[in-house]
Amino acid sequence: MDIEEVARQIVDAAHVAMLIYREDGAPACEAFLKRTGLLTDGTFKACLQALLNAIPRTQVKGQFVRPEAEVLDACAWPSLRI
Repeated sequence: MDIEEVARQIVDAAHVAMLIYREDGAPACEAFLKRTGLLTDGTFKACLQALLNAIPRTQVKGQFVRPEAEVLDACAWPSLRI
């Protein structure tokens, strides 16, 4: 598998984890991360850190402009220790 495919899969996994967190909550998200091995995956952790660094936390009237920022801030990914 080439690096571009790996990158796509890691970004897809991050999106899935964020969706699970938003739809089903932290316990379901952590279960997904454990089941898939992402909880301890260094590349996945680096991807999340990059998302945390890159996605603006801009708010308008108390609401995040980017919905991804809301999920990332809400969950803070404590199990990942990033």
